[in-house]
This record gives sequence, structure tokens and C-alpha cells, in this order.
Amino acid sequence: MNFDVERAQPISAAVEKAILHSSNVLIMGHKYSDSDSLGAAVGMLKFCKDLGKSAKIVISVKTSLATLLVNHLKKNDLGGELVSVEEGKKLVKSNTLLIIVDTHRAPFFESREIYESVRDVIVIDHHEKSSDCVEDAHVFYQDSSASSASEMVTQLIYCNEKINLTPVYANALLSGIMLDTRDFMLRTTPLTFECAAYLRSSGADIAAVKQFFNNSLKNKKLKGKIVVAAYEYENCAISVAKVKSDNIRIICSQAADELLMVSDVMASFVLFETDNTVNISARSKGEVNVRLIMEAFSGGGHMTMAACQLEGADIEQVRLELERKLDEYFANNK
Repeated sequence: MNFDVERAQPISAAVEKAILHSSNVLIMGHKYSDSDSLGAAVGMLKFCKDLGKSAKIVISVKTSLATLLVNHLKKNDLGGELVSVEEGKKLVKSNTLLIIVDTHRAPFFESREIYESVRDVIVIDHHEKSSDCVEDAHVFYQDSSASSASEMVTQLIYCNEKINLTPVYANALLSGIMLDTRDFMLRTTPLTFECAAYLRSSGADIAAVKQFFNNSLKNKKLKGKIVVAAYEYENCAISVAKVKSDNIRIICSQAADELLMVSDVMASFVLFETDNTVNISARSKGEVNVRLIMEAFSGGGHMTMAACQLEGADIEQVRLELERKLDEYFANNK
């Protein structure tokens, strides 16, 4: 294996030291957790458990986009390691360590309240560093060249001989890498494939992981309606979802992915409503930086995958504003 041991080894050691000096560990990702956020959290859960430390993953299962991964964990007796935000608050002690994965911006944490109630924090994230990043982290491990937070966690595990990955954990980590690289098509480096090979040697099953992204026939039909409703604007595909579903976030994110398969489409944007909030799921092939466009709406993400939530907004006004933001973006990036 050609892991970047020189860089990851000291970080892995620092993480181990912080874990061992804590009374217990809480792990959380971002709101509306996806397979990378949850996969990286599961990897860090294994890191803690193999060091003999009590740890739990704080996650809102009801709003998670990684429903099938959650089910996989429950079927493999890890459901008890997932706790709600309210349960997580009760586990905070004076010496609790909080590990945050796949985000470094407090507004996007699964629970900002838990973050503000602990003293020691570790951040592991692959998104480009923002101006409103966490300033008080004990360890701040940020690498925008990594494909995913799961790839970064895999490196930390590889560098610690005390951690023994088993298939259920390896599958979770591989699902995070596969999500953020779109099955190894985007944002990959040789290290990405090294991590995947290591996970495979630890028992990860690619066929099983692909099942985490499956859809019901009903959801596929709804996704198809969103794709068909799209229109082209500045070589981007924009669609306003008018379908109703309890899985609307998952369906719209997958519709945004599928729209990228249209020839000449450089980026895709799917707008949808939840409660009193307008959401945008944005994707790119790499030529358009959707992170910058979503940050203009106070959202965030990565160059090829980003999102935003606009409470109290009108979806038609947001659509028009998106077109204006795209005009500005392309005018400034000719």
C-alpha cells in the first residue's frame, strides 16, 4: 500500500491520544447525513472501540440520506451505537471528546448544541476550508485533495495497527468513498484506489455496498419525473421537483446525479421543498464549482457536490435567483 503515512501517521497518533485521554467519545457528521458522513463516523466508531473507549454516533436517523446504510448497521448489531441528538446531549461529560466528520462549519453540524457543550473537539473533513470553520479543534485534519471523509478516516485506521477493520465497518467506509466519487468517476487519486483496495482486503463487498444506493420502483418513477422536468440553462440542468415523498431528499439528490449524465450538461441543480424550506441539491462534473454557487445561498459543500437550505423562501424566486447566480458565476469564470 502506498498510503501517505508520513502525513497521516502523526495525525492518527494525535487522534489516538485524544481518544485515550477522554472519558467517552461522541461522533457526528453534518445535518442530513449521507453515506460519507455516516461512513466516516462508523470508521471512527471502530477506531474508538478498538482502543477500548466508549463511543456513540449522534445522528438524526429520520432526516438521514443514508437510510439503507443505517439499516445495514442495524442488521449487524450496530444500531445501538447510533443515538439521537437528545440522547447524545445526555452523554456529554466534562471530559467528553467530540469527533466531527465530513464538515467543519458549525451551522451544518448534526448538533451545534453538543459541539458547544464539549471542550475537546477533533475535526476530519475533506471540504475546502471556509472562513467560518471551527477554530478551537484539538486536532483539525482537513484535506481538500481527498475524495471523501471516509478516505481520510481509512488512512487514519491504516496507520494504527491497533485497529482491526471488519466487513461491516469496511463496507460503511467504502460506501462513503463510492458516494463522493460517484463510483470512482470523480475526484479520485491513486490514494483513493489504495484506500478502496485496503477496505476490500478488510472484507468490504462492492456488490453489497452498491445495494446501499438502491431505490424502490416508486422512488425511481418519482426521480424520473424530476429528470424529465429539467431544463437547460447555461449548460446546466435545473429542475424544480413537484413530487411528494417522505424520501424527497434522497430522490432529489439522485435526480441531480442522473442529470449529470446528460451530454453537454456541466452541472445540475434540483430545487425542492420540505416544510417551510426551499432546498437545492447541486452536482457538477468538475468544470463548474457548485460549492461557490451554493455558498452564495449560505450553503456549502464541495466543488462537485453541494447544497443549501433556504427557510421561508419562495421556490420560484429561488429558481430565478439561481439563474442570476449562474449568470454571475459564468461572467466571472470565462
